Amino acid sequence: SLPGHPLDRAAEILLVRYAGPRKTEVLRGENGGRVLENTRIARELRRLGAWTGEPRQLRVPADPDAAGGYALILQEPGQGRILGAAQLAPPDP
Repeated sequence: SLPGHPLDRAAEILLVRYAGPRKTEVLRGENGGRVLENTRIARELRRLGAWTGEPRQLRVPADPDAAGGYALILQEPGQGRILGAAQLAPPDP
């Protein structure tokens, strides 16, 4: 949930779905022969709507592919500043 907060203008609410840790075997290049582990790999960015500062409840859709979790980002429209962010645990199936 988003508590009420005065804003100069509306902000965008973005939801990032990310996967859990993955290992990648690198075959060539400067890391050839190594196994790299990546965490929190972004898989989807979804705009949930605008927020004008009023208290608001958000519902995160259940997604079995989101074993890693979600991040919620509050951003000024377009390529604006990030106003806030939070990590969310994956919802129960």
